[in-house]
Amino acid sequence: DGDRRTVSFHGDIAAALARPFDRAGIDIPIGMTDDGERICDRLARERLRPHSSRVFTGARRWLWREFSDPDKANRDALRRGQTRVSRQLWHLGNKIMEVDAFVRDNAGRDIREVHPELVFLLLNGGVPLPAKKSQAGDVLRRKLLKRSGFREIDRWL
Repeated sequence: DGDRRTVSFHGDIAAALARPFDRAGIDIPIGMTDDGERICDRLARERLRPHSSRVFTGARRWLWREFSDPDKANRDALRRGQTRVSRQLWHLGNKIMEVDAFVRDNAGRDIREVHPELVFLLLNGGVPLPAKKSQAGDVLRRKLLKRSGFREIDRWL
């Protein structure tokens, strides 16, 4: 709404995108491959070097459709000649599958995957940022957000 910025919390993707929008950006993998290899992940990891681990890779529908246990899923991935999935990504599985289904069911809506660390890199003039959980990383990210119009970020957080 012009220069107005707000934050809201929703229980699921359908509620979050219930209002009209021109374009939505979501920090969840969109568009999975059978082997978990995506060019966008590789490019994001390259851009974020030396912090390439800030991008979780390897989302595959079959992981969560066929398995409820990450160890069994990883054994099967290795059997298929694929890489294992990290615990962090594994535990995002329910949300990844929820967003995947929503995006596939709403193909006419402009819903895109975004990566906050790439946004912060851009806002910081291409200079890598300290870890987000460090005091310096937190302070810098808040400063960059305020400079970009999110002046109430401290209150929201």
